Amino acid sequence: MDKQEIIHRWKQYFADLMKSDNNIDNQVQEVHNIENDTEIVPPTYKEISNIISKLRRNKAPGTDNIPAELVKYGGYMLKHKMYNLILLIWSKEQLPMEWLQGII
Repeated sequence: MDKQEIIHRWKQYFADLMKSDNNIDNQVQEVHNIENDTEIVPPTYKEISNIISKLRRNKAPGTDNIPAELVKYGGYMLKHKMYNLILLIWSKEQLPMEWLQGII
């Protein structure tokens, strides 16, 4: 393949990838249609802390430009703030729109 064909293929790949993001609204709608007979308990601080401790190093930051190392080694106060944020999102049952964005 020549350079132009490779560029065209990558462009096509990412365009297809972005089209699938439009289905997120449909997936969220499907989740809301499921009956909630059983209540799911919110995550505990220990669960959130364990997840944070398993974050991988040397990964590119997201749209917020916060590297995983900062969260991982941020100490108790940062973990506690993250836990409170997760509980807030849990209670509202809505993810921040920024969390649905990806960087290519």
